[in-house]
Amino acid sequence: MIIVTVKSKPIKNHKEDFIREFKNIMPIVHKEKGCIEYEIHENKSTEDELFIFEKWESQHDLDKHLETEHMTSFFKKVGDWFDSENEMNTYELK
Repeated sequence: MIIVTVKSKPIKNHKEDFIREFKNIMPIVHKEKGCIEYEIHENKSTEDELFIFEKWESQHDLDKHLETEHMTSFFKKVGDWFDSENEMNTYELK
């Protein structure tokens, strides 16, 4: 099993846009092969930080997810909404 965590800080005037677009693709991602969990959360201690949590059956399933048309379109659409890199970590459960 693969766990992915992402901490992101969208530009303030795009935070709600990002949340909306993420929630728009959630039902599509939830139907993908190998998707166990795919969620977004707001950090209540800091106004601008978001936390994404993903759980996948395998690295192969995650790789296929990242290559889908809806994800490549999503990344293109939201890419300019950040002025710093997202902090992404991937873990394999043994």
